[in-house]
Amino acid sequence: MDKSERTLENLQKIARALSLDDLTEANRYVYALIKTKRQDRDRRAVIAFKVGDRVSFKGKRHQVWEGVIEKINIATILVRTTENGKWRVHAGALTLIDRKARKKALSKSSSHRSDVAEQQRIAAKRKRGWKPEWETPPWLA
Repeated sequence: MDKSERTLENLQKIARALSLDDLTEANRYVYALIKTKRQDRDRRAVIAFKVGDRVSFKGKRHQVWEGVIEKINIATILVRTTENGKWRVHAGALTLIDRKARKKALSKSSSHRSDVAEQQRIAAKRKRGWKPEWETPPWLA
């Protein structure tokens, strides 16, 4: 008999000796403990991934899909596949394929290029003395 079996037997003996109110309170405690452990496990799984990582996962009909991470939410990760659009996938269901894809995805991203171009335009205007309206305090306008 190993340690986990002995522990389980001891818990069963204690549970038989408890009153209904005590069992209810113990149930609430165990439920909260399980919930906390699951949340910790899920958070660790989400932290393991970054936007642009290439991942794989199984779809609804057990098809294996590959895609690139677009957005990381609290409980799910948004993955764009080439064949079937976007999927919201639980982090525990993802398998990392390649981190190098992140750099490629960011460099090829049109929105990333347009953001850089916009920042360069603003920097050039500021060199010529331009200030955006939102930087001017209202009492000086």
